[in-house]
Amino acid sequence: MASFMIPFKALFFLIVVLHQSPSVFASSSSIAENETETLLKWKASLANNTQTLLSSLWVGGSHCNWVGITCDMAGTITNLNLPDYMLNLKGTLHSLNFFFFPNLVLLNLRNNSLYGPIPSHIGKLSKLTHLDLSYNTFSGNIPSEISLLKSLELISLSNNEINGFIPQEIGSLSSVSYIYFYDNHLRGSIPEEVCNLSKLIQLDLSLNNFSGSIPSKIGRLSSLSLLNLTANNLTGPIPTSIGGLHSLSRLVLRDNRLHGSIPEEVGTMKLLNTLDLSNNQLTGAIPTSLGNLNDLEASKSTFSERYLANILYLNFPFHKSSKLLFHLNMRVLFGTSSSPNRRGL
Repeated sequence: MASFMIPFKALFFLIVVLHQSPSVFASSSSIAENETETLLKWKASLANNTQTLLSSLWVGGSHCNWVGITCDMAGTITNLNLPDYMLNLKGTLHSLNFFFFPNLVLLNLRNNSLYGPIPSHIGKLSKLTHLDLSYNTFSGNIPSEISLLKSLELISLSNNEINGFIPQEIGSLSSVSYIYFYDNHLRGSIPEEVCNLSKLIQLDLSLNNFSGSIPSKIGRLSSLSLLNLTANNLTGPIPTSIGGLHSLSRLVLRDNRLHGSIPEEVGTMKLLNTLDLSNNQLTGAIPTSLGNLNDLEASKSTFSERYLANILYLNFPFHKSSKLLFHLNMRVLFGTSSSPNRRGL
């Protein structure tokens, strides 16, 4: 009886698969057709020279063989990868209806000449893990629908003309590890909801117009290795919770209006090798706990001239193995002048 049941179950499974396969294949075929039609419609909306270029790259009957396109086994697009100036895509995303790309995992249009707003229908890309629209001239706000991308691991919108605020809904991107929004025109406060992103490894919001204080719960980001908030209008003290960033290796807060003293808790970040707090309004003594940071590099530890007296006269309890030294502002020592470098590390 048992020897009969095993082949019977296999035969039953085969019948079910064969019964369902036509609808599955039909569905995939329909998706592929919609994808092809949408890509061609988008191409037709782009600048003439871009259309000419894509016409030479997108040849053949199957869109899976086009340059920059990767498909899955069913023939639907998983990667749309057209980065760098060599393609020089010029136009908007208005006609690129993301609704027709249900299986897209990677969207990389980095370093082109795309402009206009990021469309709200980008939220339809439910399987997207990598979104890179950096080094274009996109403008407008970051759409709140970005929060619907629950699988997102990397989002880079850096070096654009994006303005407005970071939507609070960003706190629902539970899978995100890398956020690069640097060099835009973003303003307002950094939302506290960012502190809910427990998998975040790198956060770069430098070269924007953020105001207000550093989120008080920033220490929740225990996986964070890079925090760069260079060249904003941030005020208030450095929060003591920053000591909770035990994975942090680079902390760059230069060119803001932060005030108060450096919290002792900075000295508990054992992996810190880059610390730049220069060009702020910090006061008080440099905490002796910084002497515990054995990995801090001499050339990457920068404070403003306001700390000069403290550095010269403070008896620092350095460990013998510590590499902690301070790079002093040379215009203070020798009267030379230099303009601050606006770009973060």
